[in-house]
Amino acid sequence: MQLVCTEWTYKEIADRMFLSPRTIDGYRDALFEKLNVRTRVGLAMFAVRSGIVNIDPITVAYAGEGEPMAARKRSLATPLAER
Repeated sequence: MQLVCTEWTYKEIADRMFLSPRTIDGYRDALFEKLNVRTRVGLAMFAVRSGIVNIDPITVAYAGEGEPMAARKRSLATPLAER
C-alpha cells in the first residue's frame, strides 16, 4: 500500500517488488474489490485514512526540492520509521 501512494507506475512497483506487472495487477484488482474502491486514488485514500500510510504534509510539500524525480519517489516510498 505504501508503494501505491507514490507516483510510481505499477510496472515500477512490480520491478521494485521483483514481481511481474500481471501479479501486481491481480493484487490491485483484489484490493479494489475487497476495499470497495475503484481507482488508485481510492486505494491511497483508504491507506491514509486507515493509518496504513502516514503522509506528513510538510514532508510531502518540500520533499526533494532540487532532487531528480527518482530520488523524490524513493524518499516518499520509504516507510516513516526509516526516515
